Amino acid sequence: MTSQRHLKASSSSNPEKQSWPITLTGKKADMLAALKFCRSHISKSFIWTSPIGEVGLYRIEADSVKSQPLSSKVMTISATFKQAYAP
Repeated sequence: MTSQRHLKASSSSNPEKQSWPITLTGKKADMLAALKFCRSHISKSFIWTSPIGEVGLYRIEADSVKSQPLSSKVMTISATFKQAYAP
């Protein structure tokens, strides 16, 4: 009795998904605009150039969006950009 093992290549043309955590700190008004952008791009893709110079489509991971006021005029936001393959 012999056994056979079959390896099936992935049918996806993009098997690797990039994920990038980002943190922004700045004036409250600017950070509120960035926070609004993050919240609106959880399900809607956007074009972004990664830190290694690759341009691609990304979405914001829903549970990654965080904000923290540092003073009455300054705040920090963080989110994770996750590569997407459809708009």
